[in-house]
Amino acid sequence: MLPPEVLDNVFSFLCFDTTALRSCTIAFPEFARVIERHLYFHITVYNIIPEAIYAEPGYDPPQLLELLSDNPRVANYARSLKIEMIADSASRELYPEAQISTILPQLHSLENITLSTRRYHHCLHEKFRDAFLQCLRSSSTRDVTIRIAPHKTFPLSAFDRSKALKRLTVNGSFEPDLTAHSPFPVLESLVIEDHDSLLGVAVWEKARNLRSLKVGVGTHESFKYVKRILDGCKDSLNDLDLYVEGSCTSLAGFFPGQQPYYSCRRHEIRHQQKRIRETRISNPLGPF
Repeated sequence: MLPPEVLDNVFSFLCFDTTALRSCTIAFPEFARVIERHLYFHITVYNIIPEAIYAEPGYDPPQLLELLSDNPRVANYARSLKIEMIADSASRELYPEAQISTILPQLHSLENITLSTRRYHHCLHEKFRDAFLQCLRSSSTRDVTIRIAPHKTFPLSAFDRSKALKRLTVNGSFEPDLTAHSPFPVLESLVIEDHDSLLGVAVWEKARNLRSLKVGVGTHESFKYVKRILDGCKDSLNDLDLYVEGSCTSLAGFFPGQQPYYSCRRHEIRHQQKRIRETRISNPLGPF
């Protein structure tokens, strides 16, 4: 039999494949305790379990509360949490949200948190908002993803006092609080997945001193906002990924003049259509 540390390393590669890990537990019950810590490394909780067969395996709040009660070790294993608010009806959502708020404090070792919601931030249950805010400010939380439905908003001020936060991914409409002066977080990596996110984040002073920036550019107007972010991190940025969509095929004017405009060790400029153009250059040397 392989040493436990070798088995532990093997099963760690399946930490986001709960189906495979459960199958391993059934096939090799003697390895159940080794597998357990990887089985609950990542947890997905839904306010209401989706009916779609392709949905990621997960729990509704009562199921997860029961699991934590029956097996307290799960709270120590969980490092990644995904919260999916999939229902639109407020009357159906509010009670599950309140239950999720009792779960979050138990998961005290979370490093990665994802929230997907179809509702305005201020319409979420107050207890859930408070508990989620405490998670963002936890000393262990380093990686956060927020995805919100179109025409909904999320306040960037929620990340104030998130001392440990290093990597942030945003998708949706985000509202910057220009009056806030909190020194946190000091982001190292920022991923902006859509144009609406770009508009809000461009004026957010926390998007500075970045080492890595990934952003999609869908219109010529988008370049203006990208430039604004780059102005704040041009001396620290090491990695810039621009995803240039079909309606914006030219980068002329983005890197003006013949002198290097931004100092980055690596630039990846990609076209999202089939004619993908991937270029890596040490310094942008003018219009393309």
